[in-house]
Amino acid sequence: MPKKIEITAQFTVYENQNELTPPDQLLVSAALAARAGSHSPYSEFQVGAAVQLADGQIITGANIENAAYGPTTCAEQVALFSVMKLGQETTKQVRTIAVVGPDQKPTLITPCGVCRQVIKEVEDIVSQPLRILMVKVNGEIYETVGIENLLPLGFGPADLQ
Repeated sequence: MPKKIEITAQFTVYENQNELTPPDQLLVSAALAARAGSHSPYSEFQVGAAVQLADGQIITGANIENAAYGPTTCAEQVALFSVMKLGQETTKQVRTIAVVGPDQKPTLITPCGVCRQVIKEVEDIVSQPLRILMVKVNGEIYETVGIENLLPLGFGPADLQ
C-alpha cells in the first residue's frame, strides 16, 4: 500500500521593510539598488538580488536577458556566482539572500526553479540553512530559512556520491 507524506514550508511574513532588522533593511535596499543594473529589454521585468556574507559584506546582482532567452541569467544567479568566483572560503560565508522584482508588478517575487537549485548548491557548500528574503515591492517580505522550504526533496552534491 503506498504511503502519502506531506511536505510543509515555513515562512515569516513582515508587513514592510520597517519590521526588518537594520542589517536586513540594508540588504533589501541593496537588492533594490541592484535592480537598476538589470538588462531586461525584452520582458522589462527588472529583478535585483543581494547576498550578505557572515562579515556583513553585500554582493549584488541583477537579471541579464538575451534575445535567445536561453542565455538569460537571473539576478540571484548573478549575485551568487559573483560570490562563488571569489572562492570556496568566501562562498562558505553566505548567510542571506534578498530578491526584489519590478515596482510596476507588486507581486511576491520568488526564486525560479533554476535559482532554487543554485541556492541549494550554495547552501550545501555553506553547510547550514540560508535565509531567503523575498520582497513584494512596497509591501510584504517573506522570509524563509532553508532552501528546502522552496525546493523540497532537492538534489545536491551529496546525491552524486
